[in-house]
Amino acid sequence: MVTGIETAGLVLGSLPLLIAALEHYEDMAGPTKAFFTWRRHRRRLIQELYTLRASYEQAIDLLLKPIADIDDLTAMVENPLSNLWTTGAIADTLRDLLGSTYDPLILTIREISEILDGIAAHLNLQGSQQV
Repeated sequence: MVTGIETAGLVLGSLPLLIAALEHYEDMAGPTKAFFTWRRHRRRLIQELYTLRASYEQAIDLLLKPIADIDDLTAMVENPLSNLWTTGAIADTLRDLLGSTYDPLILTIREISEILDGIAAHLNLQGSQQV
C-alpha cells in the first residue's frame, strides 16, 4: 500500500516536471501553430501570385496586341528578357508609342519578372519558371 507520505512525495516530485512542461509549452506550440498558419498563408499567396500574373499578362496583351502578331506577343509575355522588347519593329513601335515611358516600362517588366521568379522559387511552386 502507498502511504500518504509517498503519495505526497510523488505529487511534489511531479510539480517541477509539470512546471517545466508548462514553461516550454509555448516553445512547442508556437512552431506548430506557425506551420499550420503558414500553410494557409501559402495557399493565399499562391492565389495572389497567379492573379498578379494574369493581370500582368492582360496589361502586356493590351499593350502589344495592336502592334505584334500572336507568336511575338506570346514570346514576349513568356520571356520578359526577350530581344523583341528591345530590338526590331515591335520595340521601335513601342518606343514611338510610349515615348519617354518606354525605358521605365522595360525596367519594370524585367523587375516584375525577377520578383515573380523569386517569389515562386521561395514558395517552391511547381513550374515556378512559368509564374
